[in-house]
Amino acid sequence: MVEAFRWIAAQYAERPLFAVGFSLGGNFALRVALRAPAAGLPLAGVCAVCPVIDPAHGLAAIERAPRFYEQYFLAKWRASLRRKRALFPERYRFDDRALRRGLRDLTAWLVAEYTEYPSLAAYLDGYSVAGERLAGLEVPVRILTSADDPVIPVEDFRRLALPDSARLTVLSGGGTLRLPRRLVAAERGQRLDRRRAARRCAKAAGTRRWRWRPASPGW
Repeated sequence: MVEAFRWIAAQYAERPLFAVGFSLGGNFALRVALRAPAAGLPLAGVCAVCPVIDPAHGLAAIERAPRFYEQYFLAKWRASLRRKRALFPERYRFDDRALRRGLRDLTAWLVAEYTEYPSLAAYLDGYSVAGERLAGLEVPVRILTSADDPVIPVEDFRRLALPDSARLTVLSGGGTLRLPRRLVAAERGQRLDRRRAARRCAKAAGTRRWRWRPASPGW
């Protein structure tokens, strides 16, 4: 990621370079900010929205959340892995049976097959920015999160050690989205079409903009 940013900086040397990311992308942006000074990367600032702070806690939160959260992440990830396999068939030789695993099992399997990490716990800790890991930030950073995010535990933000150049904002008071009873029942084992589920979530949230879209690497 740092090398990719260095390439972008070289292409647009006359313009300031910022990194913006949300969820896992926010985690990547924060880690790039940590490494930027040593890498000679002229990063002007970073904005991270609901970034994953402790990946182990985030994975556990997804597993506790209503099931469609895990299904959503798996759909996007499987599409991305199929794309990676198509682009690099000589390296990624897994078949679709391997992709039928759940989120935790699939992560653990990929760690064992394609990384040098000895365990899933070690892998997740490898991209954690929890505790005092962001204390050495030299790049100006703005972090925005929500107190009731269902898959990004707010407790992880309260334990962060941040320098004066970083600003953390936790939004609260909006209330947690109450899922319709039919959707809750569906999460208990009844069948429900995903588009209908998305429409009901949108209705509960009072918006028309929540739509189910097929997963793709670019979305």
